[in-house]
Amino acid sequence: MSSRNQSQSFGLDAQNKRIMESKYDTALEAEVIAWITQKTGISVSNFITDLKDGVTLCKLMNIINPGSIKTINQTKMPFKQMENLNWFLEACRSYGLKEYDLFRTVDVYENELPMPLLNTLVALKRNAEGGGKATPSPAQRSVGSGVGSSKSPAVSPAGKSIGATPSPSSKSAGVTPSPKTSPQTPSAGPSPSQASYSAPSAQSKPSPSAASQGSTTSSQKYGLDKEAAQKTISKLSNEDIQKVTKWIEGVIKRPGDCGSQTLGQWLHSGIVLCEVINAIKPGMIKIHTKSMPFMQMENITHYCDACRTLGVGDYNNFRTDDLYEEHNMQQVVQNIMGLARAAKSVPGFSGPFLE
Repeated sequence: MSSRNQSQSFGLDAQNKRIMESKYDTALEAEVIAWITQKTGISVSNFITDLKDGVTLCKLMNIINPGSIKTINQTKMPFKQMENLNWFLEACRSYGLKEYDLFRTVDVYENELPMPLLNTLVALKRNAEGGGKATPSPAQRSVGSGVGSSKSPAVSPAGKSIGATPSPSSKSAGVTPSPKTSPQTPSAGPSPSQASYSAPSAQSKPSPSAASQGSTTSSQKYGLDKEAAQKTISKLSNEDIQKVTKWIEGVIKRPGDCGSQTLGQWLHSGIVLCEVINAIKPGMIKIHTKSMPFMQMENITHYCDACRTLGVGDYNNFRTDDLYEEHNMQQVVQNIMGLARAAKSVPGFSGPFLE
């Protein structure tokens, strides 16, 4: 069994990390390491340290899907190693992995969190064994992240099993790939279904309880999940929350739309975030207005993909469950601020802008 590198974390960051690692599946890590070694011939003794430069990951991807990564940086320069990780993630998207399967570069390279990396590699292993065809499990659709193994399921930060056998009738909370990875990118012009969509009025918006129907929000969490959510929320600045709230309300032209809801409750369904994207670049996203969980998670993944297309860096993006389960609202706020900056460069968008 490999030893995992313990990066130096302090205060709330250290507490959050300990909570996540208490649910980490070391047996599944060993299974994934054995698979990597069998595929590449490369020995992995430390899961994070040996993989964070992206070299082995890129080699693994080129074995699974030959030629998918053209150049691999063999250097110790940090930005080149992070470039390897980004190329690996792009190749994963092209190979059929969904956005909720993927780690963020900062999670692996800077925060040295093993769980997001493990979830991505388990998803890649499963897709490779299935010939590159995505086969998400029901648990993925319920938590919006990670993927499992029938032998030893991985565990998401919420502590939910992500290794269930997929049901043929179940639907995936997928993500529309970016233009670089698939021809299925949403068109710049609105479709008929988009044209028929009308934004909900302030009077008709769902109540906090309705917005969270079919999911577990921070107010409904228990034990370690509740503790982790509360610690993350406590790190948020009220000033930053108010700033992004006012900016969103200004962009969608509905002052006071958030009302008495928390930011997580207001954005939970992904509808408001998709409206923001369509206000910045009209017709970019087809919005699901139903309260079915997989449709709401699909809204969020469409939003994240649109952010990337508009120039928001991966380090500013979040995982679907960061918002849907309110695991990391701090990252959600950081993302919105990144979008506000990127929006300044979008032709035809006249504001408002964040200072």
